[in-house]
Amino acid sequence: MKTYFNSLLDSSIAIVAILLFCNLTSFSAVPWTEANVVPYPLPMTIIGKVEILGTPAEAGDVVAVLSGTEVVGLCPVVDISGQKLANLTMGIDPGTKSFSIDSGDSGTGEFVFDPGENEFIFQVWDQSADTTYTAIQTPIPSAGKNLGDFAGSNFYSIEVKNDINLTVPLTAGWNHISLNVRLDDMTPGNIFNSIINDVNKIISGTNIYDPQFDTPDLEVLNSLKILKDGIGFFVNVDGNPSLAITGRSADPLTEICLEPGWNNVAYILENSSLKIGVGLNDVIINNSNLVKVISGINIYDPQFDTPELDVLNSLKTFSAGDGFWIRVDTAQKFTYKAQ
Repeated sequence: MKTYFNSLLDSSIAIVAILLFCNLTSFSAVPWTEANVVPYPLPMTIIGKVEILGTPAEAGDVVAVLSGTEVVGLCPVVDISGQKLANLTMGIDPGTKSFSIDSGDSGTGEFVFDPGENEFIFQVWDQSADTTYTAIQTPIPSAGKNLGDFAGSNFYSIEVKNDINLTVPLTAGWNHISLNVRLDDMTPGNIFNSIINDVNKIISGTNIYDPQFDTPDLEVLNSLKILKDGIGFFVNVDGNPSLAITGRSADPLTEICLEPGWNNVAYILENSSLKIGVGLNDVIINNSNLVKVISGINIYDPQFDTPELDVLNSLKTFSAGDGFWIRVDTAQKFTYKAQ
């Protein structure tokens, strides 16, 4: 383990030596400087193509990676052969982040760190507008794996998009829902703030949130602290309130982990609906791993997803705001396919 981490540190030094263009001192209006970067020891290289509201970023714009309030990576955007790229090193703190070893398909092994409540986000400073935006991507820290590379122009996407709106109508009692919208504060109390007086409980997995315990003295009684991307949840309400949220779209590259049996899954893509056979294409072709998908009283069975038998599937699409149960035979990770 120690030898592995030492080799990563050596790689980090080499990477930093390459990033001669990462000198931020000339940009006086930038909200961060190199002095703000917390130098955590484990590096993860990100080579990203940067877009701001559908337009390529300009050379001199700046990308930062934040973990909570800490800046753990920083670099200007540069123009390389017409591509607007950020080539930065994101530092990971092994002392405060628990991790697991993911053998992956290659079997080489990666140390995947749990960011906990301080999820990693990209912020982009637009030099011409002197404005700071939050990108939709939320990188998962992993020592031993990079995001993006120059080979074949395989760049990681760092995108700033316009906010989207999500409205979820709720009925009295329990509702199975999910989110495709992100806010900077993903605590249940903040997400449901507009209708909090109608909320009795929120459950995700084995964790529970009760609004009456959302006080400094009682918050320890709430085990559900954050509503995470990719996971569906249940909310119990009085009356028929509607949950309305405006925020940035969830990271479309969020990797969702499926375990054998039933999994409570969120639909996270920006488009309001998507055919299930399209969205779960990777799961379906993986040795027919997908067994069934259920939402409410409706069911999707992949063996009926043919022109002749499609009438037997009462559930045909993923819809924004709905929660889904997905059953598989073997463990698998997937990302939604938009087409």
